[in-house]
Order: sequence, then structure tokens, then C-alpha cells
Amino acid sequence: MRDIFSRRVDWKDFYGRSFLITGATGMIASYLTLFLIWLNEEHGAGISVTAMVRNKEKCEKLFGGYCRKEYFHIFRTDLCDPDMPDGKYDYIIHTASPASGNYYITNPVEVILPNCIGTYKLLEFAKTKGIKGFLLFSSGAVYGKIADANIHAIKENTVGQVDPLDPHSCYDESKRISETLCVAYFKEYGLETKIVRMAHTYSPMMDFNSDPRVFASLLKSVVENKDMELRSSGESKREFCYITDAVAAYFIVLQRGMAGEAYNISNMWQFYTINDFAETVRSLDPDYRFRIRPAQNPENKRVLESKTAADIPQDNHKAVSLGCEFKISVGEGMARCLEFFKENGSIRKR
Repeated sequence: MRDIFSRRVDWKDFYGRSFLITGATGMIASYLTLFLIWLNEEHGAGISVTAMVRNKEKCEKLFGGYCRKEYFHIFRTDLCDPDMPDGKYDYIIHTASPASGNYYITNPVEVILPNCIGTYKLLEFAKTKGIKGFLLFSSGAVYGKIADANIHAIKENTVGQVDPLDPHSCYDESKRISETLCVAYFKEYGLETKIVRMAHTYSPMMDFNSDPRVFASLLKSVVENKDMELRSSGESKREFCYITDAVAAYFIVLQRGMAGEAYNISNMWQFYTINDFAETVRSLDPDYRFRIRPAQNPENKRVLESKTAADIPQDNHKAVSLGCEFKISVGEGMARCLEFFKENGSIRKR
């Protein structure tokens, strides 16, 4: 939290403001919400925080006694067909979106609706409230498949192809629609909408028991001291952004980003193959003796992985030009995660 606070943000500009955060119990949104709580507790910021969630009990368990603070409010709804809370809001941060490949096969409609219907309802709500800023959490999935072999980094104006009939497109296409809605509301109504396109982001708050992505699966292997089963050769590349860099960047875009525009939130300098990522984690402690094994029946997998924009990092220079910093390496970030699990007694011994 102190690291985030040290970044290039005029935090006092947010003091006394009211935030509505959708999907506040998610891995990234919970960290962002905890930072606003920290500002109140450590700096007397007087920020009102409303967590819009589907599961009130999960929210109460995650945020504990802070849920009873005067400044903290829980609003329970489902963004597939949401209700809206009463009151005035200065900022809406829309993070709610099922991002796990588990859902693309089993619940594609429930993936689409929060991105399309949920975003529309929130933008209509924002229009009536005269808010100062609306931040949409989008994804690098919107870039689709990049056919140009000469592109070495994906900029915000890069356009790829998305097959609408591909099962994965329930996520990719609905994120594209949510971005288009945000731009439309800026153009037609002057709503201060801004978009962040996230790359692979990891934190100690990740739910590695249900998140099938590689960094979560790897952490699960370390914590449980079990071998990791890959669904690929391990040669594909991803950029890995630690949560501290990411959360600071979100606030910078909210504060200084241009309305109607998108920003890649990506640590393009931490661009690793899955195998190299695993080796980096394994080098952190001699006790991490897990092995990486190829999947036995990859054709039967129940998780749908993205094949879009493979092995090309998202260019972060537009975000850097605002003052965003991406300085935490994979080694340092994963060490922080594992230290957290050690302190909580989560890591099992062989």
C-alpha cells in the first residue's frame, strides 16, 4: 500500500470522493478496494466506498471489520441484469467480468452479459449522476489475432481479428462491445470514460484454487508442493504485471487519462515463456521442488485458453507517458506472493 501511495498520483484529488466498484471481491478489484480503505485508515481520506457484488457473504469475509465502517457500503446485485444503488457517486470503476476460461465453455452467456448489459446499465446510471470519471477494466483479448508478423508490440491502435463463432469470443467480443459503449457515451454525452486493457496481472489475492491461468496454477503448485501440469509446451510467452504496478496505474489513468481512450496496463519488460516463468519461481527457494509435466489428455481440457495476440507483448508506453511505472520484476512479485502465503501458513512441506 505504501508503494502504491508513493507513485505519481495526486491522491488528495480523490479525498472526500465517492467510489462505486463493481466486482469488488475479484482479485484485482479487491486490492484496489483495500487501497481505498487504507487511504481512509492511514490518511483520513474520507472516501466513500461502495462494493457492488453478487455475494454479500464473500464480501464480508474478504473485507472483515471494514464492512462495518461508516464509509464502506455493500450493494448486492447481478450485473447480468443489475439494480443500481441510491446516492451520489464521483467515480465508477467497472471491473466485474468472469475472466476465467472455465466459464467460456460452461457459461458463455453469463460472460457476455456483465460486459454488455452491465456496462450499458452502469453508463446510463453514470450519465444521470454526473460523475467525474468512469473506468472500464478491459483486456488485451480485444486485439484478437495479429496477422502482421512485423508487429513486435501491440499498441492501443493495433487491430486484429476475432472470430465471433469461436467459443472464446464470448469474452473477447463482449469486451470490445463494452469499450465501444464507453467511447459512445463519451462522444454523445460527454461522459468521462476511460479504458484500461490489462495484461496478465498477479497478486497475493489471487484465488489459485479456481483460477486456471498459468501464474495461479504455478502458485498453487508451490503452495501445495505438487507438480504442475501444463496444457501446452510451455513455450508461449506472456507479460506479467504485479498488482502494485497495476493498481497505481489504474488510478493514474482515472486521474490523468484522456476520456474515450484506452491504455495498456502491461509490464512489457517482464515478458516470459511459461517455462521461464516457472524456473524463475523455482529459483526463489530451494524447497520449491515442483516439476512441470505436460498434460496427459489436453484434448479433454475444460478450460478454454486464448489464442489471440500470442507471443506479442502489449506496448505500455502510452500509460508510461501518463506517469505509470512498471518496475516490479517477476522474481520480486512472486517472492512477495509466496512470502504472504508463508506468513499465513499456506505453503505445505513435502
